Amino acid sequence: MKSTYVISIIAENSLDVFQRLSNVFLRNRLLIDQFKFERSKQNFNTNFYIELEIDEIKVEKIVKQLSKIIELTTVKAKLKNHVKSINKEVYVCQN
Repeated sequence: MKSTYVISIIAENSLDVFQRLSNVFLRNRLLIDQFKFERSKQNFNTNFYIELEIDEIKVEKIVKQLSKIIELTTVKAKLKNHVKSINKEVYVCQN
């Protein structure tokens, strides 16, 4: 069963790291729903957040392939929460 996962990656700031990341997803024919990245100013690393709709077996395979890339420091996959908060207001009316 497919679920939405977020893969968070901390990588060294190098030129070819994005190409290596995209090659992993291209080889496995995966569509990325959302892709975010930001550069850390303190230790010159880049944080990537990749959101996919995928099953658990495929996620484990992707994390295993990504962890073999030398420039990647940490690779973690988490199930995205689909919890939405609903605000309810109650009005009291008097006759």
